[in-house]
Amino acid sequence: MLQTASAAERRSRTEVIMNVIQKKTAPLLAAILTASLAGFGGDGNPPRFEFFIVYGPSLASGAATYQNAFDPHPGYKTSGSYARQTLAIDPAAGGRLAAGGTYYFGRRFGIRLSFHSGSRPIGGENTPYDYLYLYTSTAPPDYIPVDTRFARKVDWPSSEGSIREWGGRLELVWRRPVSSALEIAVASGLSLTSAGGRLHPLGFTDQWEGGHGVLFVEDYLVYLRLPARTLIGAVLSLEAAVRLSGRVWLRLEAGYQKTGTYRATPEIDKVLSYYSLDEAAAETVRLAGSRFELQPLRLSLSHASFGAGIVFRL
Repeated sequence: MLQTASAAERRSRTEVIMNVIQKKTAPLLAAILTASLAGFGGDGNPPRFEFFIVYGPSLASGAATYQNAFDPHPGYKTSGSYARQTLAIDPAAGGRLAAGGTYYFGRRFGIRLSFHSGSRPIGGENTPYDYLYLYTSTAPPDYIPVDTRFARKVDWPSSEGSIREWGGRLELVWRRPVSSALEIAVASGLSLTSAGGRLHPLGFTDQWEGGHGVLFVEDYLVYLRLPARTLIGAVLSLEAAVRLSGRVWLRLEAGYQKTGTYRATPEIDKVLSYYSLDEAAAETVRLAGSRFELQPLRLSLSHASFGAGIVFRL
């Protein structure tokens, strides 16, 4: 009985101690949380929300190329036939539209969620399309098989295409009022961007041997589709806002988004005749697909951006 009473007493004491700890700790935690939020707000001002829409140019950095090569005479007794080329895919200036909202805990600090969409051209001047075909010809009058070599270089049109980007950003924002009509701000955070596009023209050649051992060739322009890929990045921007009237502000911004490299294997979209620009027959499209061994295309999506837009404060 003494042992039982002692155990019950210990349990009772433990419960009392735990109740005291809970009663003392809860207000302390609440005070710490309140102080943290007040410190984050910075000046005790009530939370505010604003939404915005911004448009401006984006400038990508880093030239790139895409190389392709295939064997136009697979399985021939003598290896060495080839068709090869290098496409320029330099990115040019594009446009970017963004919209979103910022929740300010006080006057200075806030969190922003935004969504963006934009596109930029890619392309450039290309080197000639290089073609070598090894085959056996049988010409009259004796029709004796002769190993023959047919080589040529074709001036190739400039490559053209575009990369489209869309996605979102989550950023922390710090702003500083300069006057009642002017504010500056810094925003930084993470971005999630999906990108895909199109590129043309890659070269393809079909050939056949006619009478008297004459080789006939026909060139084609291959249009490529660049599959969508999603990349994570980081963003930093500087902003200035000027009050236009009441709750409407004009915002100017400059930023840089560091994003991973886009990497995807292109897919054949369509094939056109080099001379007539007519669409090729389905058999020719299948033949190009069977001859090609398309390699992954790599392109940096990091870019600087500039914008101007309207901010509405609630």
